Amino acid sequence: MKIKDKLGILFNSPDVYNFYKNIFPYLKIPFEIVVICKSENESKEVINLANEKNLQYILLEDVLKQNFKYQYLLSHHPCELYKQLKDIAVFNVRYIYGLGIEKWHYSDWNKYYDIILCFGPYQAERLMIFENSMKIQIGYPRYDSFFNHNFGYMELLKKYNCKSDKKTILWLPTVGPMASIESYAESISNLTDDYNVIVKPHPHSFTYEKEKTDLLEKYPFNYIVKETSDISELFFISNFALCDYGGTAFGAIYTDKNLLLLNDNEREKDVLYSDDSADVFIRKEILNIEPEN
Repeated sequence: MKIKDKLGILFNSPDVYNFYKNIFPYLKIPFEIVVICKSENESKEVINLANEKNLQYILLEDVLKQNFKYQYLLSHHPCELYKQLKDIAVFNVRYIYGLGIEKWHYSDWNKYYDIILCFGPYQAERLMIFENSMKIQIGYPRYDSFFNHNFGYMELLKKYNCKSDKKTILWLPTVGPMASIESYAESISNLTDDYNVIVKPHPHSFTYEKEKTDLLEKYPFNYIVKETSDISELFFISNFALCDYGGTAFGAIYTDKNLLLLNDNEREKDVLYSDDSADVFIRKEILNIEPEN
């Protein structure tokens, strides 16, 4: 089988672009996007994004048809390929994209990776059970653009329909039973009299939980982020962050935002919920509230 001397990067949604874009300038070998989306609409969005950013791409089905392997394949998780990763690349590299939801991030499928790029010592230690992989601590490159100050503050306020004389709240609900949308939408919308309120739901919510994203449309939020967007620019213009579960709370901490954690009564119904997950046990240190009902 031919070995392709190029890096493949798995994209299962257009939003993945923002996980990787800050590392693109540092890649020393040619790379291309491997499109592996579940829906045709998402595949089209990824392809349109690749064309817009002048990035090469190929569909996964074409990779399999052409009967070659990449020298390296980079992915943030296996995208349901699991063992098949070994059929696609000589070396598989995982780029961890967040903290929290630890039943997911430290799942057994990490054994299919040869190299795991993680944020720091905490993740490296948690991953030590996967003895055959190399762990490399790289920090949190997703937020490089936040610290490089590549944004125009007033331009971003205008983009997200915010007023300059109000402070801005960024609400970042996750997807699934742990999502805070149904429990908090009305209460948070009441803050719009005094604050700008931007809502950025998990990207998968628009595809798999439309009833929740439709609920948001009933309220007068300044902006509901539906398009592929860089979360760094949202943190850049925000004074406060409201987070439930997953990695967003750690982005808020990393960018030094005032943070309130939203608990949800349905959280334990999620198979990925765990009391020993970082996004849960930080509640011992950070202010968190329960829903009213």
